[in-house]
Amino acid sequence: MNDQLWVQVTHTRSESTLTEYKSAFKSLILSKAGLTPSFVTLIGRRTKAILLSQALGTPNRPSLINSHDDIYLRTDPKTRNDESPLIYIDSKIYSHSLSHLTPHSRHGAKTPRRIEWLESGHRSAKTISNLLLANVLAPLSDVVCYFASDLGGLRGVLRLLAAQAVAPAPHDLPQVALPRILVIIGTSSLKFDPSIIKSKLHAYIINDIKEIKDFNQEEEIERMLQSHFHSIQVLGLNQDLNYLIRSSMLRKRLLSIYIEARWARRWFSTQDLQLHLQELMSKMPSQVWLWHFVVPLIASALILASYTPRSHYVQEKFVSAILKDMQSLFAEIVMQTSTQNASLLHMQRLTSAQPQFALFKSHKLCFYCLMRMPKKVFDCSHAVCDVCIKTFAKKSMLEKHVFTLSSCLLCGVRNATSTFRFIPPTAGIRVLCIDGGGIRGIIPLTFLNYLERQFQQLGCPLRDHFDYVYGTSTGGVIAIGMFLMLWTSQGCIDRFEELAEKTFPQHDSDRQSYLTRQFQRLISAYKDYQYSSATIKDAFQQNRGISLKMFNPLRNNTKIAVTTTTARLATPCLFSNYNGGQRSRESVYHLIRAQQPEHDISLSEAASCTSAAPWFFKPKVVENLGTFQDGGLQHNNPSKIADWECRFLWPNMDQPDFALSLGTGTSLTSPYKEGPQSPVKDRFIPRLFRAFIKFINTIPVNSRKRYYRLNVFFYGAEPDINDVSSLDYLKQLAQKLITSSKQAALVRDSIYASMFCFEFDNMPQYIDGVFQCHRSIFCRLPLDRRGKENLYCDLIQNSACFLVYGRPVACAVSVPKGVPSYRCRIHFNADSMNEKVYISIRGVTSRPQVISGLPKTLRELVDAQGLDIPFGCIDHRESQRSLPGIPSKRKFQNSK
Repeated sequence: MNDQLWVQVTHTRSESTLTEYKSAFKSLILSKAGLTPSFVTLIGRRTKAILLSQALGTPNRPSLINSHDDIYLRTDPKTRNDESPLIYIDSKIYSHSLSHLTPHSRHGAKTPRRIEWLESGHRSAKTISNLLLANVLAPLSDVVCYFASDLGGLRGVLRLLAAQAVAPAPHDLPQVALPRILVIIGTSSLKFDPSIIKSKLHAYIINDIKEIKDFNQEEEIERMLQSHFHSIQVLGLNQDLNYLIRSSMLRKRLLSIYIEARWARRWFSTQDLQLHLQELMSKMPSQVWLWHFVVPLIASALILASYTPRSHYVQEKFVSAILKDMQSLFAEIVMQTSTQNASLLHMQRLTSAQPQFALFKSHKLCFYCLMRMPKKVFDCSHAVCDVCIKTFAKKSMLEKHVFTLSSCLLCGVRNATSTFRFIPPTAGIRVLCIDGGGIRGIIPLTFLNYLERQFQQLGCPLRDHFDYVYGTSTGGVIAIGMFLMLWTSQGCIDRFEELAEKTFPQHDSDRQSYLTRQFQRLISAYKDYQYSSATIKDAFQQNRGISLKMFNPLRNNTKIAVTTTTARLATPCLFSNYNGGQRSRESVYHLIRAQQPEHDISLSEAASCTSAAPWFFKPKVVENLGTFQDGGLQHNNPSKIADWECRFLWPNMDQPDFALSLGTGTSLTSPYKEGPQSPVKDRFIPRLFRAFIKFINTIPVNSRKRYYRLNVFFYGAEPDINDVSSLDYLKQLAQKLITSSKQAALVRDSIYASMFCFEFDNMPQYIDGVFQCHRSIFCRLPLDRRGKENLYCDLIQNSACFLVYGRPVACAVSVPKGVPSYRCRIHFNADSMNEKVYISIRGVTSRPQVISGLPKTLRELVDAQGLDIPFGCIDHRESQRSLPGIPSKRKFQNSK
């Protein structure tokens, strides 16, 4: 049947009963299973019933008009056979009447529920109707349609919407999934303007909410509306038109809204493409560029996105449907894909347009593909996404996930450093967070120096052991120095001590008079700072006073962020070397990126901003971006923000390989006598310590062992952040913790284990009832020959082995000839693709440690590696096939 009774509410003078018909949805006659219907709820009485009957092709149907307090499901006849049929939820719950009727019996099994917690009568009926609408109908629907003439006019609709908005949201649906509200207004005016009515409607709703809630905070009211409704729209229907025409107008509007809603909820959206095309068009000097440059480029980019290796060949009939302005060029390129691959064709298009591309620079759009945001910046200042590097660069034959792109395809300028390294797709993420604290930053530097010395035999710096680095205040300065300026830990310590002595000059205050000291304080208060940040700025500049830009000078995938706050509103912000797309509206911080590449913040400016502690340093003014100060003022939990950012950047990551948080010292006692939470005693460093403990409590218990905190404790007052004389004392405390704490050894173990990750050699084969898996464990670090040799020797000397489901497999038995990159082949069977893989290493660690990226299911690992791609991969790589073995040479013998 096309109509099904779903819910019936009956009211008597003594009680109210709600009856649910369980087979309503299953009994709708649809063309086939697996459909994804959309629901439109209609709220009204007579006008609604007449227009709906016209839309259903059953005009003047009595049952649509005369029934009360029922909710019917009605299938739209024109979309019933579609993949996404439209189903009307015909609601008569505001057509209250007292009745002694019993629920219908012809609609199948039913569940009556007596509502005993409300008073009987009209008030009870209205309350039940409001609850059904807010808790059941609205969350289920794409569109909720209110007929004003049936609900007491516009004021009646306003009261219903206001009542819903002030009630607690019964769900946690995202904004995109909330219902669109459509208010139907009957009008006889030829000058009816829905935009004017919409603005008035919005103002009236706000006023009604203010009266109900008795407060005037409009920002809070807007949040209430946004938590219940996606949007509120108005449709005016001329009453002089007949019902058939009005019904057609209503249906057309409903279809456009519900189609918009369905597309907004799709997993993949072209919304980003629209933004990227807008960015492209904004760079064009004039309209003349449109035809000879923009149109061919877009056509070629569409081919690049559509024609991955082994993808379906598009039919000529589809090509003929392309817009006329692009048809001939697009069709020509499509035909060429039968003899050349799309990546080669697009590369030719890019190189042919080099004279034009040389003029355009953007950090928001990858000009190579027009589909994604850029991740790397070349020496010529052109930016490119990671996918395009993998698509157009040459893959290394010796190392995994290493690519070489010698020159920029957009301008032809050669790259000084042309090798790019990417995180293996099956590997996990390694996180480092560094607290702030002025000169106490020497403490985390001492920790980092210890860790770097632990792995110095491998010949690679400590920065190669981390994928995401986050620092606040002094921690941000350290992050910039070690991971963007590429200083070693010892070099960073030397520069830090020199910088501290220059920034905080020590005066002999005992020889100064009381008046002199007070006068200096007055001058500092007048200037709003005590010390100049010029030494910090100079320390992060290269030769000739040139400073690198924050975005993105690296050739690997390490992501660095430092925190700061705006001086005016104290809004938490991040300066980063990466793009990451638009953060959610609920985010408590902002990622700062300049509109133009030339206006991007430099490393020296970022270091000055994150360390500009009030009273000590003047807020840093950055041209075209704003005025900023110390990052620890607002959001003093760097671990929490780092966790949020990692989950945003790597949404498929359940947990990191490890997360290391480095503190700058916490006082166990205090000489202050103020209350336990006074502003004097409750200083920045103790707040950081408590914030980390609070953050750890939010981590699942089985994942907490992956999170480490290294910090020292003071038995007395904390050294002031400008007390340079305490540097040696602070280093001694850090060294003492390293030698006495088990945490430092566990951190070293986790870093060692995360060096190893594994990948399938080929797709697991289902044979004899099990999945046979052939894999290789390899080292993800960029080691030179000596580093590889030392790694082999270390594994052999410690009798290291991998535990594959508890079965030991020797990591190495000898150093291979030629010292190739480390690789260990393993074989195992699994009963299901959903079975989790556990592999750990022991011998070189104090206890068995899980290697990088595990545990994961076989399916997750196959998807991450991109093995199951029958129609091609986004980076246009071909299927990896093992090379045939090299035949052994045979000695030639002359026959006698």
